Amino acid sequence: MKPHVICHMAASVALRWHIEHRICAIRKLFRPARIAENFEIFDFRLSAEDIAAIDALDSGRRSGPDPELVHVATFPITVEE
Repeated sequence: MKPHVICHMAASVALRWHIEHRICAIRKLFRPARIAENFEIFDFRLSAEDIAAIDALDSGRRSGPDPELVHVATFPITVEE
């Protein structure tokens, strides 16, 4: 059996996975080339096999801060205006 290959940037695959799951993902982009790459996610679809493989990566553990605990007192960040 031939190995299945996805010929897209990892970020594009991640965005497409979100689309397939009807999840809104917002990326912070500044460079026009990267913004253009985001539109390429509508040029391909992930197979059911691809989606299942990505879903299997879920460890059930959060890799970032708990959104309920993120506020100025516990997560001080200065945002430049």
